[in-house]
Amino acid sequence: MKRTSKDQYRAGNQSMHKGKKRTINASVAQRVQCVCLPLAMIDQDQASADRESDGYTEREEQLEFSVLIAQELFRKLQTILYLFLSRGEVVSMLLLHVHQLESPPLAPELCLQYRRRRFHAPSEVMTQIMAAVQRVIRTDDRLCVIQDSGAALIFPHVDAQGIATIAERVYQSVELLAAETLVPPLTRETSIMMGIGSFPDPAATPEQLYQQVSHVLHSLTLRPAITTQLHGVRPDPFYSLRAATLSAHQKEAVPFMELPQALPTRVTRWLGVDLARELQCVPVGHEQHVLTVALVDPTNRTTIARLQDYTGMTIFPVACEVEELRALLLQGW
Repeated sequence: MKRTSKDQYRAGNQSMHKGKKRTINASVAQRVQCVCLPLAMIDQDQASADRESDGYTEREEQLEFSVLIAQELFRKLQTILYLFLSRGEVVSMLLLHVHQLESPPLAPELCLQYRRRRFHAPSEVMTQIMAAVQRVIRTDDRLCVIQDSGAALIFPHVDAQGIATIAERVYQSVELLAAETLVPPLTRETSIMMGIGSFPDPAATPEQLYQQVSHVLHSLTLRPAITTQLHGVRPDPFYSLRAATLSAHQKEAVPFMELPQALPTRVTRWLGVDLARELQCVPVGHEQHVLTVALVDPTNRTTIARLQDYTGMTIFPVACEVEELRALLLQGW
């Protein structure tokens, strides 16, 4: 029987929906649920981890404030660490874990009854995070093991003071990431946690080293712009579990920009000149939901927070020559 144009349209439409369904199923299949555990708890039986993945929440608070690690990454890490620990050599470690939270329920009353599950971040997100990490450390003095859920960096002959300096430098570099500047832009809330430890001082045993590394030194949360708009969350690209005085190493992690002699209207319209003069800053770039701003002090979190409140955008701070910035402010717009 000859098929009419209406039949052909219906068949094509059904085929399109089947193809779309297969694409959605493939996307869901790529999302791997995160059942990682703190180093201090990694030796527990697998049944406990299974209960955690099924919604068992007895230890949820501990997991929330611990740097987690995957079983596979731990096994690789053990092999490397054994060489140093068995000989009593000085060694330090930086552990980094990344996970994403599923979107909250649309009905606000359900949020109190439902605990959002964690998932591993896509490989392209991990690649960009690790690029931020590796640009501030030397490649000839560390061993790096990378897994889908995070990374472990081993620093031979680096003591506690040395790893603390390295960690601050890494944190400042990763802190510059914004949800909208990743490619592709983030669509889920993403958490990055970091912990450090040193052997044999202050950790005298492997167990003490694992306890050290499990404590969160820094934690960042990147929220997509769409989440900000839907749920009224202020676009805040990071939060830290402790305040620290910025060192010279940290300031080196802030990108430097040579300012133009004049600013285009497409960027100045996002920031009033009076506020710019008060905060000693100028807008130099705008893309999607991110405003790049040159500041006299690009590490001043209070200033960045005020700019975020004023513009409603994520602020990407850059350093510049103070004389060039003040000349632009004097010129005005």
